[in-house]
Amino acid sequence: NNISNNNTGIYCRESATPIISYNTISNNSAYGILIDSILGDSVNPDIGGGEGQSEGKNKITGNSIHGVSNKTAHIIMALNNWWGDAAGPKYPYHTSSSGDWAYWSGEGSEIVFTPHLTTEP
Repeated sequence: NNISNNNTGIYCRESATPIISYNTISNNSAYGILIDSILGDSVNPDIGGGEGQSEGKNKITGNSIHGVSNKTAHIIMALNNWWGDAAGPKYPYHTSSSGDWAYWSGEGSEIVFTPHLTTEP
């Protein structure tokens, strides 16, 4: 699937548990994937390596604010994805990559993205 040129490519909220794999999520004017706890913190997408057994293999590139933004209080799995740079995504405490952001800010919040793809799938 090509999920591109939107405001937000994929918006996960409430109790959503989508399995997200083999997509191109690019050039969205805000977020590639936004995981929002505004209506409850049970949202838990599997972007790679999580409980839903997603293989990942998404191309997450060129999104204006964040490639993946975790606004929940728990860990989101996002293994085996291409972030636009062989070094992986930018993330809190490591902003030197030119890849898309894997961003989290809440206490207990994180995005696990290693291992990541070092070449575009």
